[in-house]
Amino acid sequence: MIQDRYDFEYVREKEFEAIKKAREDVPGSGTGTDDLFGLAFSGGGIRSATFNLGVLQGLSRAGLLKHVDYLSTVSGGGYIGSWLSAWIWRESGRVSAVEQALSNLAKKDSGNPRDPDRLETQPVGWIRRYSNYLTAKVGLFSADMLTAVATYVRNLLLNQFELVALLGAVLILPLLLTWILHNVSVEWLWAGIGVLAFTVAMMFINLNLYHCDIRPGDGA
Repeated sequence: MIQDRYDFEYVREKEFEAIKKAREDVPGSGTGTDDLFGLAFSGGGIRSATFNLGVLQGLSRAGLLKHVDYLSTVSGGGYIGSWLSAWIWRESGRVSAVEQALSNLAKKDSGNPRDPDRLETQPVGWIRRYSNYLTAKVGLFSADMLTAVATYVRNLLLNQFELVALLGAVLILPLLLTWILHNVSVEWLWAGIGVLAFTVAMMFINLNLYHCDIRPGDGA
């Protein structure tokens, strides 16, 4: 019979068992749970992914990547985190093999990046080749570059139009109030205020009912 719900202590125990099992293949790793090592990648789109690739290379060169027990990612960090997890999975879970490949790459990166004999592992070459996905075809007048410029100008103009419209509404409000005071009778003015007050009251009543946790049988 499969248990439907597990308490926190049970989940933590199973988690530590999985960590200890993973550490068996890593020389120099402890067997306790007081020296857990976590790695977190923040967001930032493809820029974060590219930066964190260098972080992974640095950790690999220092021999620390294989000692990571937890990996936490968000947004652009998830891009590089999923890439790393997929690479480890393709290596049958051997983090040391991935670490060695990244460490060798870090040593090569210290040389001439234009060296034709400079080889890259397939996963790293893939992510570098497709990291520039917004303007994949470089060049001042390429279709991708012109599309990126047009998109930037369009979004910039849309944001400016919103600000101008808001500013115009603020400036025209005194003129509108002046026209109402001079052209609308007092009776119609009070009627409009009453309708507005009723509408606002109904809106707040509706919001209050929406947040009420009413369940069957709770009433009198």
